[in-house]
Amino acid sequence: MLNYLAPTRLTAASSVPELSEPSCGHALAHLAAAVSGALAARWGVPVEEHRPGPLVSVRDNYDRPCFSLDNVTRDSRYSRHVSPTVMLRSHTSAGMPAVLPGARWRAVPSIHPHTSTGVQLDVHVRGGRLELAAAGLVAAGLVAAGLVVAGLVAAGVPGMTVMSPVRRDLSLVCPDDVDAEVLGDAARSALGADADVLARLEMLAVTSSQANKVRNRVYLALHDGPELELIAG
Repeated sequence: MLNYLAPTRLTAASSVPELSEPSCGHALAHLAAAVSGALAARWGVPVEEHRPGPLVSVRDNYDRPCFSLDNVTRDSRYSRHVSPTVMLRSHTSAGMPAVLPGARWRAVPSIHPHTSTGVQLDVHVRGGRLELAAAGLVAAGLVAAGLVVAGLVAAGVPGMTVMSPVRRDLSLVCPDDVDAEVLGDAARSALGADADVLARLEMLAVTSSQANKVRNRVYLALHDGPELELIAG
């Protein structure tokens, strides 16, 4: 069952600028301007920007790029629907029909040496196919610097430091059918504006009530502090 955005939430979401827009002031905007400017100077061509609007059809966002009907990303937890057929664009490929009007394109699985579960975007040109873009998960063993970091460096932002992640274990009592995605959504909703500090939430183990009782006994024997974190049941 889909949940639809209320008018106030739709207005707020639609007013958020993309990170590459100059008015945004984000590091990615500086990086995009530097790259496009350098390419324009090298090739001797003008820069022509295409910025599709935030609203797209569900067909362009999910059906045409070949997302399966049972793909979890179609759920309202990850997609913001305006109607059964219209939604807020959730990825760049959904804007291709507006950028390349009339062009035939497709998203297909692909294999690249630097990614896993890769996908590429092909556009039909002069009877053949041209790979326009590619994406995927960074392959194990590789370190991704990231566009944001590159943008900060390009913009000359001083005082950048690499922060070591802080890991905490939580013992929770939850329904039997709960999963890490549901817990992560609830945690980020609770954090609100600070949601970006939570990089990842994983379920390490599911234990029985008897194991929880043993855990509480060991915890009480070893814990030294004014606040107790006991598991009910």
